[in-house]
Amino acid sequence: AYHVREIDGTGMCTKIPYSKMKSIPSKCKTHAYHVREILGAVWLWFDAEGRDPFWELDEYKDVEEKGMTLRVVKQNSFDQHIAEMCENSADPYHFQTLHAPLPIPGFNKFVGCQHKITQRYPDETTDAKTGQMHKCHFTEKMHDLALLGGWRTPGISLRKNVPFSAWILDSIFTRVCFEGPGNISFAITTPLGDMRMFMTNLPVEPFKQHVENHWYAPWYFPTWIVYIFATLSAHALEQDRQVWENKIYRKTMCLVGGDGPFPAFRRYWAGHYSKSSDDAGRDQIEW
Repeated sequence: AYHVREIDGTGMCTKIPYSKMKSIPSKCKTHAYHVREILGAVWLWFDAEGRDPFWELDEYKDVEEKGMTLRVVKQNSFDQHIAEMCENSADPYHFQTLHAPLPIPGFNKFVGCQHKITQRYPDETTDAKTGQMHKCHFTEKMHDLALLGGWRTPGISLRKNVPFSAWILDSIFTRVCFEGPGNISFAITTPLGDMRMFMTNLPVEPFKQHVENHWYAPWYFPTWIVYIFATLSAHALEQDRQVWENKIYRKTMCLVGGDGPFPAFRRYWAGHYSKSSDDAGRDQIEW
């Protein structure tokens, strides 16, 4: 770039302003990646085998269709493997322990949360036919809030003791779609309407992820409410950080009845790797 060479979309150099050669050598080229520009951001397709994209990002479509606008952006970094956030979907019980304290500083000491979790991983008999093997789906609902409660003690149920609290809790739920290894879309339903949050995980070096959260809402949705949800989400990620950044990978997991569908998750995750994945980038100076 600092030599002001011009390169076309195929990676071929088309102009060298200081060169007097009649034609540009064919070796003057670079690798051209498939890219997509969505919601003002650029996505790059990387495949260890050099294959063309065999799925497209489509969880973003309804944001433009519904006229949602960007309200809040949060950025952070995590010292962890890119798989950690997605593996959360296979661990429903950690929501009853790690996420039992309400993720608001000051309130987390005396307000506890009870969550209901479901997950679905792609199935060869159905999702393979529709080209959806790159997606897994996850839902989260805060079933109850408990005063002076946590995962060890039930506390005083707001659902049972506070008027209209059950209706409010039941009207708020989150649908999550993991679309490939680094893209996570959240659809948050509330009594005021739907919000969308898109989380991207970008590996910037081994075991270090740059994470961005982009929050969208309809024109009529109050921005201050979006900010509250974004803040809650950020504090919930900090609850996870203490685990994600200190976990040890075990090829053979010690699972018992009641643990989540970790084998199904690992089969799903293995589908994002190919024969050459282990060697990709090993001989390059830059990671």
